[in-house]
Amino acid sequence: TRKESSAASDVYKRQGRYHSACAGTSTPRTTCRCGRTSPSSRAGAVPAAHPGVRLAQSYGLAVAQIERVSRYDVAAPAVDPAAALAEAERFSADYEVHAWEGPGDASARADLAVLKARMSMDVPAGDLTVAEQTWDAERVRRTEEQILLTGRLFRAVARHRGTGRIVGLNELVAPRSRASGVVDQWDTIVLPEHRGHRLGMRVKATNLLALRGAMPEARAIITWNAEENRPMLHVNEALGFRPILVEAAMEATAPLRRPATPANRLQK
Repeated sequence: TRKESSAASDVYKRQGRYHSACAGTSTPRTTCRCGRTSPSSRAGAVPAAHPGVRLAQSYGLAVAQIERVSRYDVAAPAVDPAAALAEAERFSADYEVHAWEGPGDASARADLAVLKARMSMDVPAGDLTVAEQTWDAERVRRTEEQILLTGRLFRAVARHRGTGRIVGLNELVAPRSRASGVVDQWDTIVLPEHRGHRLGMRVKATNLLALRGAMPEARAIITWNAEENRPMLHVNEALGFRPILVEAAMEATAPLRRPATPANRLQK
């Protein structure tokens, strides 16, 4: 596991996405001497000369966060999820994990709402402006209904034995119309007071096994993670997710400006 995690890190260092070689050589949200641009966190970078980056910057947007897109091969994973699960269980005896497909029981929706609300604020946002979301049991129910119109919803949750509360969550959404399609990774979160017990690994590995059992034809799972979200990236790397793309999230902190194009200059 450690070797696989290190190998993934080496790939990203070679591609410049960690931007570690440029630390201290550029000001926040600017381009450094290596020709890459990064947010103020310097977690990840994108080519400054990329047409999409240049177009966005011409309107006054700046790189606010870098996200890594990763793929997990369901049929032939690089790491056995059952082995990863067994290892994680050694550190979380005070918790039990349950997985199911479909809507959650009504009694679970209040706890799920707490986790969904935390998800909107706990995930690293970089320089992006993020508004806190309000969730309750009714919103959880409505969201389930919307997903199940066209998709299949897989959930794994961690329940604290002492309190009976659901404190960890992993969600996968698969297309109902195509069993061999690509599955989307939705939320993965553990409440802050229950972190440090490998619960993120437990719920994620449990859901991977549940998905493989229910949809053996599924090709892959795709997930997005902020480059500064090392705890979640470590879990993904340890499970065999591999990086396939890098994305830049852009934001403007002032009104958008009109690019100085030849056509615009003629109109002045």
